[in-house]
Amino acid sequence: MINTEKIDNVELIRGIKRRIMLKSPRLQYLALVLLETCVKNCEKAFSEVAAERVLDEMVKLIEDLQTIVDNRNKALMLIVSWGESTNELRYLPVYEETYIVCS
Repeated sequence: MINTEKIDNVELIRGIKRRIMLKSPRLQYLALVLLETCVKNCEKAFSEVAAERVLDEMVKLIEDLQTIVDNRNKALMLIVSWGESTNELRYLPVYEETYIVCS
């Protein structure tokens, strides 16, 4: 549905971002899994992730000492894997800054 544009990509990524920002570890993890799925399977998700500053929230999640280790590792793994798998995000300054902070 996302690839056929029946769902607004911007609103979808904003909704996932809001879930990442919640304090519930379970909701954070599920939001990260959903984000990973969208980025892997939806062509326009990469640009929306960058445009909506989702990477900033992921860095905050990683740096927050109250975040459980599994969620922190999942967010870090996503950032690193996106950088290794594609060049689509690498040209964006926000990605480079995030990748450097997380590495």
